[in-house]
Amino acid sequence: MLIEPALYLVNDQIRERVDVDIKSIDLAKTIHSVYVPIHFVCSKEDTFVKCDHSERLYDRYNGLKWIEHTTGGHNAHRSNDLIEMLVDWISYFVFDRKKPAFY
Repeated sequence: MLIEPALYLVNDQIRERVDVDIKSIDLAKTIHSVYVPIHFVCSKEDTFVKCDHSERLYDRYNGLKWIEHTTGGHNAHRSNDLIEMLVDWISYFVFDRKKPAFY
């Protein structure tokens, strides 16, 4: 699955840039003071991370943000379009590469 390697790279970049391990952050308490671009992806069918949790975080966040609603459970297959959009988003906002078409 592409998510684990992507999360590792994102965590590594964040740790390198601001010396924070994203696994140690309680977003519900700190999201209002974070100012990095965030792209939320959620599904009403996800029973592990509820979509309303992601939507609440999205609503509380004050920075540049996007939210995508998808289908399927937590580890369900995601569409190639969604994966391509997220790879473009990560490439642009994490690795300073070409601007994605959706931005």
